Amino acid sequence: MRRALVGFLLATLATATLLLWVDQPLRTAAAPHGILSFEFAGEAFTASAILSSWDAAARRSAELSLGLDALFPLLYATTLGLALWLRGAPRLARAQAIAGGLDLVENAALLAILQGDPQDGLPQLAFACATGKMFLLAWGLLALLMLPWRRRR
Repeated sequence: MRRALVGFLLATLATATLLLWVDQPLRTAAAPHGILSFEFAGEAFTASAILSSWDAAARRSAELSLGLDALFPLLYATTLGLALWLRGAPRLARAQAIAGGLDLVENAALLAILQGDPQDGLPQLAFACATGKMFLLAWGLLALLMLPWRRRR
């Protein structure tokens, strides 16, 4: 299981690096943190301001980012889940699957906003999912740092 963890960790880091590169054109005055600013917009007005600050190339980058982010939750949730499982925290490991699911719902909401009008509660849905996801990830990472590694038998 440790080999699988290493493989998923490498894939997660590679995908995260690619996402950071794709995010560069999304950083504007309205979205200083790129796609993260869009995820946490929370209101139609803010989401619209972010969309207005992106030109056509930036919108394509946002679509690419959201497309790649369909894979990323599967990778980071599996990586963190395996690590937590190995540390003897199966409940927290399963919580990472919930974080990944929240990320996928968030991505669907953001894609709908990007392709349409942010007036129908989608920014609030994306914000709620992003907040829940970040809470579960932070909880998992904190536990990972605090729990001792289980020894092989």
